[in-house]
Amino acid sequence: SGLGGARATHSGMAKLSAWRQFSNYLRHDFREIVWPRSMPDPPGTRYITELSLTQHAQVWREAMRAYADGWRWYHGEPEAEKAKRRAEEKAARGEADARARR
Repeated sequence: SGLGGARATHSGMAKLSAWRQFSNYLRHDFREIVWPRSMPDPPGTRYITELSLTQHAQVWREAMRAYADGWRWYHGEPEAEKAKRRAEEKAARGEADARARR
């Protein structure tokens, strides 16, 4: 009977310990998994409320221009830019000068 009592106490302690671990998991880890807290913004981040209306419009214009440039390059280099780049490369190699000397 003395050993049975020790087992019951040990079993009760194990259940209590398991319950404590489970409740700590729910209180801390589970909440973070289900509803994660956002990370703090990096230093130097400017919020919309800190920008004037003109600055806000400028940011949107730059963003839309960058977006349009990305789509322009999506199907290959635009012809006007390709011709300009090729002319600059030829000038750098000196091919234009060789033709002019002939």
